[in-house]
Amino acid sequence: MEIHDIDEKLLDYLFETLPPDEQEKVRAWITASKENERYFYKFQLSHRYLLWGSKLGILEKDYSYLRRRIKKRNLVHVFSRVAVVLLVLIGGSLFFWFNVETVNKFEEQNEFCGIKPGKNQAILYMASGETVGLSDSLWQYQEEDGTMLKIEKGRGLVYVADSTNNEKELKNRMVVPRGGEYLLELDDGTKVWLNSASEIIYPTRFSGRERVVQVKGEAYFDVAKRDSSAFIVRLGKLDVKVYGTQFNVNTHDDKIIEAVLVEGNVSVLTAKKEIQLLPNQKAVYDIENGSVSLETVDVTPYVAWKDGNFVFKNQSMEEIMTKLSLWYDVDVFYANESVKNVRLSGDMIRYKDIEDLLYFFEQISDVKFQISGRTIVVK
Repeated sequence: MEIHDIDEKLLDYLFETLPPDEQEKVRAWITASKENERYFYKFQLSHRYLLWGSKLGILEKDYSYLRRRIKKRNLVHVFSRVAVVLLVLIGGSLFFWFNVETVNKFEEQNEFCGIKPGKNQAILYMASGETVGLSDSLWQYQEEDGTMLKIEKGRGLVYVADSTNNEKELKNRMVVPRGGEYLLELDDGTKVWLNSASEIIYPTRFSGRERVVQVKGEAYFDVAKRDSSAFIVRLGKLDVKVYGTQFNVNTHDDKIIEAVLVEGNVSVLTAKKEIQLLPNQKAVYDIENGSVSLETVDVTPYVAWKDGNFVFKNQSMEEIMTKLSLWYDVDVFYANESVKNVRLSGDMIRYKDIEDLLYFFEQISDVKFQISGRTIVVK
């Protein structure tokens, strides 16, 4: 293909307007050589400028004009001669010119690495001792107690218990690795979204007066209500008791455990007391001294991951990079301690390549990133 034909295809590919067979052809072209990968990387950067500019209302989203320019000269060369976006930070007085020099500098410092976002993946440890790797592929299995396990599109792994079986409860364990997420639907209809580097132990079917699961890491629950059976999430030394609600729990920090209530009614139970939470409240349990503090919060930054977004509101660079390291499965190092305390805000799609996020952070702060393989140095 001529270079302008390639650019047109890449543009349609980024806009997701190509049919599936054409998308596959474009992906095949991109991965055919390192030269093609690098060209596509530059193309993506130019495309990002357009999107940011149009989103801020600085540039008109006139892609028919862009196509005419493509026919005269390929897109990367078009943008190598002009500054593309003037980004105005609302509420401040800082201005940034995004031009080819910043593109080249970013690319020189960071060899094309193609660090992709996480995906649906998990490992299921069944009562029989069998281990199964889970993805989006359709799958079905019957546990020893007759419970049916099946992967359904849009519902993840779904449990359907055999109501005629009164045998002792069997336990399953699901582990989501770094760079993964997974949706689980328990036999009572409760939905559990597991984030990266998280796991849950649960019965294949619930019986008795309590429905008990154990969680490590981060999980979002939408609990099915049963008046006769409380739902309990065990988080090490802290329990969350539920009667039908939506909430997020997180044990990734080895010093604290967090529980954030979105709607409904929950309480947190320690060895000493039980504390009721109201919607839009966060409970923080201090593991060392056993104390619990409550705070009214905007729940969005805590639960946005479940809907495919990153939302950061005045969060430290260390907090942000911890989340990114789990989702993108990368290692993070800091050139000095002070950079950990840089605070940023942003609302970004969770399924973008990591270069999108890092490049944006570089433009709105003094922080710089050095990427080498799957290691990121922050300075």
